[in-house]
Amino acid sequence: MITTIIKNITHLETGKDVSAPGLNITSKSKLKESMWGRLGEGEGQVIIRNNELVTGVLDKSQLGDAEFGLTHAFYEVYGSVKCGFFLTAIARCLTFFL
Repeated sequence: MITTIIKNITHLETGKDVSAPGLNITSKSKLKESMWGRLGEGEGQVIIRNNELVTGVLDKSQLGDAEFGLTHAFYEVYGSVKCGFFLTAIARCLTFFL
């Protein structure tokens, strides 16, 4: 779901070259890998390559106002308008989930 949101927002008409490399992030989540059991190995590290969520669990450190999180990186790479679309889409998904 996160990959779909990111890819759809980044491909909106901007006049930029869409063949340019996408968002690439490697960071840690606050939730420890041990919380997920044996099968959760590697889930404590969030890896996004070329706008695709490869592994990890998104939490407050990624979606909040933390420095070097997903929201911060999205704003730096794509600007304020697309970051606003991203936050709106994430908020709608999380509201529906709740």
